[in-house]
Amino acid sequence: MFSKPIMTILATSVTVAMSVTASFATDAKPTVRDHRTTVTVRDHRTPRRNEVVVVAQGKYHCPVGIVQLFKMGYTDISANDCAGAVYHYTARDGLMLFRAKMSSHTGAMEVKMVGIMN
Repeated sequence: MFSKPIMTILATSVTVAMSVTASFATDAKPTVRDHRTTVTVRDHRTPRRNEVVVVAQGKYHCPVGIVQLFKMGYTDISANDCAGAVYHYTARDGLMLFRAKMSSHTGAMEVKMVGIMN
C-alpha cells in the first residue's frame, strides 16, 4: 500500500514527536538551585582555658545610686559594693531594712525588703 519512502517519513515523524514529548516531560521537573556559598560552621568556644572576660562599668557611678535611693525616701544608705557592672546598697525606711541593686549601664534600680530592725 504505502511505499517505502512514505513509511520512512512516517516513522521519522513519529520518532521526532515522541522525543519532543519526552524532552518536555523531563523539563517539567523543577530545578532546585542553591544560591548559598559554602556553609561554614563557627564554634564560639575558644581553645584557651584561661580567658578572662572583663565586665566594664557603665556610664552611671556609685554615688548616683545613693542619690537615687535618697530621693526615693530611704535613709541610712550605705554602698556595699561599687565594683563591676552592678552596685549593691543597703538602706532603711523607718524600721525596715532594704537591699538595693543598680545597673551601672542602665541605671535601673531594684529594691527588696530584707527585714525589720529592732
